[in-house]
Amino acid sequence: AADSEPERLAASEVQWGDQPCPTAWPPKRTSPASASSTAPTASVATDVPSGTRATPPPGLRGSMVRLSRDREGCRLVQDALRTIKDDDIRATLVSELHGHVWEALRCPNANYVLQRCITSLPPAMSHFVLDELTSGGPGSISQAARHRYGCRILERILETYSEEQLREVLEELIRESVSLASHPFANYVLQHLIEYGPRDAREQLVRQLACHAHVLGADGCAGAVLAKALSVGDGQMRFELARRIMDSQGLLASLARTRHGHIAVQALLRLLEVSPREHAAACAALQAEMLALGESRYGRLVLGWIHPEVQAPPTSP
Repeated sequence: AADSEPERLAASEVQWGDQPCPTAWPPKRTSPASASSTAPTASVATDVPSGTRATPPPGLRGSMVRLSRDREGCRLVQDALRTIKDDDIRATLVSELHGHVWEALRCPNANYVLQRCITSLPPAMSHFVLDELTSGGPGSISQAARHRYGCRILERILETYSEEQLREVLEELIRESVSLASHPFANYVLQHLIEYGPRDAREQLVRQLACHAHVLGADGCAGAVLAKALSVGDGQMRFELARRIMDSQGLLASLARTRHGHIAVQALLRLLEVSPREHAAACAALQAEMLALGESRYGRLVLGWIHPEVQAPPTSP
């Protein structure tokens, strides 16, 4: 199952603009007899002659769902949504995707089409994506956030829609933030909320993280969320989170030994530079765990960031 994979897709796979399908995905195998019936053959026409009634390009109308599922077809659909200027044509094409959002979300090709709908179409035209995601009731947004492709859809949604339109999404993400922060895909959605979400929602989320810092700090994925929360946003909220981490005995050193947690420690140290007393206390707490930190590659990095005279102990061969 995708949710059990330890790492999210590589960054190159997430850059979906002009290369919508990860090159690592194997090509779809089709028999010679079926290849001609499955391969997309439509071309995109963007200009409509004056006085001519706008109609969808040949090959797209009636085939949007089928093409969106296809490796090459999804490229064609994305190009059409991006380049066609006539809103009536785009609305006609997109209407074929209504009722297929959850199906497309789970598809390695069609999920890119949903992302293109959100980023290239007016919000009123793409709002069906948000409507269908929230229509599943409580837990549906968390389910999407935990999916390897669904997390991308939610990232685009957080970038695009207004606070009022996002109300249900934000409420569930904040309510379930502790469990989502520890998930290998959902943690990216929370990071996106911290960076792109409305101010009130960001503050609520950071408060929630601060209250559960002692639990989240022990988790590798959650460390990335803490790092983001310590790096961007309101300074007062960031200081509150940093102090909660320092008040939890052993948490700072525990974070320092993990892949994402050591980035959170770096962000915390930079944040506390404006408060010499607190910065010195954080460094002292790390120095007290020097031996344990020296046994971890990430811990040794952290030791190199604090006072110059502090050296990591040599590691055994």
